[in-house]
Amino acid sequence: MKTLLVMGLFTLSSTAFSSVVKSYDAEKKCNLFRVVSETSKAKQNNETVVYAKSVYGIAIENLEVDFDNREAKVNVIMNIVMGLNRPVVEGKATIDENNSQFKVLVNQLNRKLSLLENICISKDNKIVYGKVAETN
Repeated sequence: MKTLLVMGLFTLSSTAFSSVVKSYDAEKKCNLFRVVSETSKAKQNNETVVYAKSVYGIAIENLEVDFDNREAKVNVIMNIVMGLNRPVVEGKATIDENNSQFKVLVNQLNRKLSLLENICISKDNKIVYGKVAETN
């Protein structure tokens, strides 16, 4: 029990985790949510901090396929330490069939080992693009 408590405190006090920041991608006309390791660098780039501390990636879950409209709807979440995950946007985001990354994004569904490094979502909750985080 003591070991579990110590590990929990270490996990919460560790500074190796990241924050999620938001900026606007004018070229693609969407809000870009990124996972960054240093919040101070994000502020230099005029990005807004969405959630600070203990985020280790962005993921999608709860796939809902709409065959009539030929699109997929997913919840976009921030993966936070100890399972305290939070949504990035309210409601479900849509992945249109014409999205060039449709297969890549849908295949990320419920993956915990391969997370997204960034995701760009338009005002009408359509996912424009996303980038899978690289593992070193």
